[in-house]
Amino acid sequence: MLITRLVEFARNEGFADADPFFEKKPVRWLMVIAPGGRFVQLLKLGDDKRGMVYSVPKKVGGNAGGVATFGVDNPRFVLGHMEGTPDQKKLSRDLAAFGSLIAQAAREHPQEAAFETAAAFYQNPRELEEARRAATTEVVKDGDRVAVAIATDQNTALFESPAGRAFWRHYRQTQEAGKPKQAETRCLSCGEMKPP
Repeated sequence: MLITRLVEFARNEGFADADPFFEKKPVRWLMVIAPGGRFVQLLKLGDDKRGMVYSVPKKVGGNAGGVATFGVDNPRFVLGHMEGTPDQKKLSRDLAAFGSLIAQAAREHPQEAAFETAAAFYQNPRELEEARRAATTEVVKDGDRVAVAIATDQNTALFESPAGRAFWRHYRQTQEAGKPKQAETRCLSCGEMKPP
């Protein structure tokens, strides 16, 4: 009875229909890049305490090293940037994981100019270094979330576009399909047989 009421509450509040591969999280910075992969600026979002809340790709594996999300993550992944004394091994590994995901999106969706722009940025060490200098100047913190955005009137983040959302959803569904299937059990909220 209680679980049924909680499910009803979630549906009424709009939580039940949420995409399982996305979650609401604050994004503190937009790293704006222009066509050709040129770094434009780091744009601070929100007030001094937190950024703007977006529906961002849900991270798999928490903050595990080398496991990136598409188009948004902490500065270690997005910029290869760390406060204090950086651990070069971690920076290289995490930046490579993030750049690899963007390159994969560009390969799989060659018609998406935004993906091509982001991939060009990650292939240009000079532009990446320029973005790192801006992160140091702007005091981007390790816990901040940074999103890659393409310079337009609205500076749209990669993960916000329909193509970006579709890419992440497909990427995650492919990962989930590769996992061994769990035995089904009766769902306490709807009564159907489902994996736990």
